Amino acid sequence: MKIRLAGIPSNVGALNTGTELGPKFFRNANLREQLEKHHQVLDLGDLEVDNVSFRHNIAPVRNWPAPKILWQKIIDQKTWFVEDELTLILGGGCSTFTGVFMNFHNQYGERAEILSIDHHIDMKIPDPEVCMGATAYTLWFLTHKNKWIQKPAQFNNAKITSMGFDKSNIDDSFPIEGIHLLDKELVLDQGPAKVAEAYHRGLDKDAKVIIHLDLDVINQADLSSVYMPSPKGLPLETVTQLLKAVCKDERIAGMVITEFSPNEAQGAVDAERVVHMICSALENR
Repeated sequence: MKIRLAGIPSNVGALNTGTELGPKFFRNANLREQLEKHHQVLDLGDLEVDNVSFRHNIAPVRNWPAPKILWQKIIDQKTWFVEDELTLILGGGCSTFTGVFMNFHNQYGERAEILSIDHHIDMKIPDPEVCMGATAYTLWFLTHKNKWIQKPAQFNNAKITSMGFDKSNIDDSFPIEGIHLLDKELVLDQGPAKVAEAYHRGLDKDAKVIIHLDLDVINQADLSSVYMPSPKGLPLETVTQLLKAVCKDERIAGMVITEFSPNEAQGAVDAERVVHMICSALENR
């Protein structure tokens, strides 16, 4: 398989720093070299990101317009997504996914779908009185007409699957009707293989799927180098097997890894764990 590799060393949607180090740590953990054991890899390098300007905590979107400036830079990348190749993007914070998907949608149009593997469903409705990072609004931005971005035309909740999330993080204020919901308990009860098989059966035959893997879906005990670790996340091995089962399908055309936030003591070890997980997921393609 041909893999395009790119990085987004960004923290522009976050209150604190850390996620901008993700691409560097994954590269230092020999991600490219490990992928090249089974695949042909074209490394497109990392975007140059301004992580300093426009930092504030003014409602409703933290650091605005920095997220939008970065999204446009991502959208302008013309070589990231190519038919019959898989693109692996190293984040960066979750908020980058808004721009990545808009680029992906520009390439694949109505065939484009999202598989969000995340401890949360990032579908908050912006509140003019509350400041939150753009991460919290990611799926809402992409599915609702709004003043912050021009969302992809005709894209709606039916084109999204949320997998591995914790139901306790969701309440009636989340506009998630129509999203295909495969929660953490389902993954644990049925097992990754069955959940992935059911997911594949529900896809259109010509679909093109981009996976957004927020590393907070993994239990903090197994992976602590995450911006907001999840004590109740899925085991690392379960997520590895889930990715492995999902990525067998050739309709998976992209994957974005977000929210890796390393510290000096544990970062290198955790980066190696993530690299092993990603390479295991892709080795059978």
